[in-house]
Amino acid sequence: MHETAVLSEVVNIVVTAAKNNEIEKITKVVLRIGEFSCIQEDQLMFSYDIITQNTILEGSNLVIEWVQAMAYCNNCNKTFPISFTHKECPTCHKFSEEIVSGYETHVYNIEGE
Repeated sequence: MHETAVLSEVVNIVVTAAKNNEIEKITKVVLRIGEFSCIQEDQLMFSYDIITQNTILEGSNLVIEWVQAMAYCNNCNKTFPISFTHKECPTCHKFSEEIVSGYETHVYNIEGE
């Protein structure tokens, strides 16, 4: 379950950002997660409450924004949505190996007081 490892790093990032910005209590964390990241939302949400106990994130709201997997076509210079099994440009029908989004996990926004 790599969700726990991901959340541990998220807590470290948020706590550091909070200290740097003199925030004493986090109320909301927004994560942007690529649909190819293999992260399970239900396990992430379950682990969040446990991992944030006794931290400035305890009781905060975790919001997950899913990022669609996209590829770039070098032939026609277009970006297009892809799936695990289909990476063909819909315009020129060339296969693209240049995935530009879908694997990322970012702390996008934090709110606090």
